[in-house]
Amino acid sequence: MCNWYFRVVSLHSKAKKMKNKYAFLLLVASLFMVFQSCRKDGQRNQLNAVSLNATVNAGETYQLNLSQYGDADDIASITQQAVSYKVSEINKDAVTGNYIYKFSKAGSPKSGGNGTEKVVLKINEPEGRGCHHSETDITINFTIL
Repeated sequence: MCNWYFRVVSLHSKAKKMKNKYAFLLLVASLFMVFQSCRKDGQRNQLNAVSLNATVNAGETYQLNLSQYGDADDIASITQQAVSYKVSEINKDAVTGNYIYKFSKAGSPKSGGNGTEKVVLKINEPEGRGCHHSETDITINFTIL
């Protein structure tokens, strides 16, 4: 009986080792697939910087369609706001779904709203979109006439 008991314990021990080995191999294979999928497109993180110079007459509105700086699921935000403005905002066009940035300087042509303004916009992927992450920072340097 003693000999039989040791054989059962030995077989149980071998089965447990095999089970652990397969679990480890499965874990390694899963991690390999996850990291490999992050490299499929070749560019996991894409950071772009764009600088624009725009001249705006005081009292007039400047508009910029942001669709050329990102794709359909990107999010647009203002990261640095102008100092003195009447309108400086990003809205989503109801018809096209594109983000549109609008700017107009506070003051009127008669009151001499001349000067410069700087606005920085960011277009980036929403959180939780896998490995690919693109971001575009758009700096707009306004000259107000």
